[in-house]
Amino acid sequence: MKYLFVIISFIFIALLSLCVLERLNITNFIKKNNSQTDTQDDKSNLIQKINYSSPTQEQIDSGNHNKLQDNTNTTDDSLFSAAITSINYDANSLHIKSIINGVISNNGECKLTLKKDNSSENLEKKVNTYSLPNTSTCKGFDINRSEITNGKWTAIITVNIGDKTTTVIKKFSLE
Repeated sequence: MKYLFVIISFIFIALLSLCVLERLNITNFIKKNNSQTDTQDDKSNLIQKINYSSPTQEQIDSGNHNKLQDNTNTTDDSLFSAAITSINYDANSLHIKSIINGVISNNGECKLTLKKDNSSENLEKKVNTYSLPNTSTCKGFDINRSEITNGKWTAIITVNIGDKTTTVIKKFSLE
């Protein structure tokens, strides 16, 4: 009788453990209608359908045509604006990034003017615009630290795209 109780207890604990493991999705002995598993199967099927071969000449020509095409797409003139998104520096370089709203174009120009406060020290750099899916950006200004001294500065970016011009100003300090 004692042995029967031990065997039944052992089976009960094993079944209880199996139920807990199934509930925690650690095991999958019982087939479930699991949408997460179906989604993973769909993803693996999709990956198998991706064409990793070299592009055709038609695809290459189409891509090159789109790069050379004037993608100037202007929205309402009141939305045309620019913003300086970051000014960062390290021991070697000063990096200034910006975004242009209201126009999508590769055919514009951005002019950065740096003016040192209480000084005649100025620096100018020019870069082209670069179109993104919904906006444009100046391609970025990277200034060697040997060209600029520590102190308080004003960054002025003037963006010209077609007949449109906008200017943004931001003060910063170099230490």
